[in-house]
Amino acid sequence: MIMVMMSTLFAIVGQTLFQSYQSLSLDTVAEKMISDIKNQQMRSMQADTVIPGQFVDFSVYFEANKYVLFSGLVYDSSNITNIEVLIDPPISLSIIGLSGSTISFSRLSGDVRFFTLGQDTIVVLNSQTGETRQVHINKRGVLW
Repeated sequence: MIMVMMSTLFAIVGQTLFQSYQSLSLDTVAEKMISDIKNQQMRSMQADTVIPGQFVDFSVYFEANKYVLFSGLVYDSSNITNIEVLIDPPISLSIIGLSGSTISFSRLSGDVRFFTLGQDTIVVLNSQTGETRQVHINKRGVLW
C-alpha cells in the first residue's frame, strides 16, 4: 500500500515539475526574444553601424523555428552579419502577425517602420502543452 502511494506521489510531483519546466522554457524563449528585439531597437536609436560610416536601421525577421537579427530593412538570408537565434521544439513561433514577418526600427527614433495596426503580434507556442505567450509591439517599439 505504501509503495502504491509513493509511486502515485512521485508520478504527480514528476508531472508537475515537467510542466513547470516546459512553462519556464516557453517564458525563457519569449523573454529572450523580447530582449533581442529591444537590443535591435537600441542599436537603431544609437545609430550603431555594421560598417563604419554606414548608418542603417536594425531589424528582426521571424520564422516558425527561428528569428534573425540583421541590419537594414530587407532580410537577406545570405548576409554573413545576420545573427540567427534558433528555437528548439516543442517551442515555436506559431503566429507571426507582422508585415513581411519583420520588425524594422528607424534610425535615431527607434519607431517601428511600416507599422500596421493589427499586424503587431507574435505568438510563442509550446506544442506539447498548448500553452502560448503573446508578444505585442506598438508603433513606438514598446513590447508587452
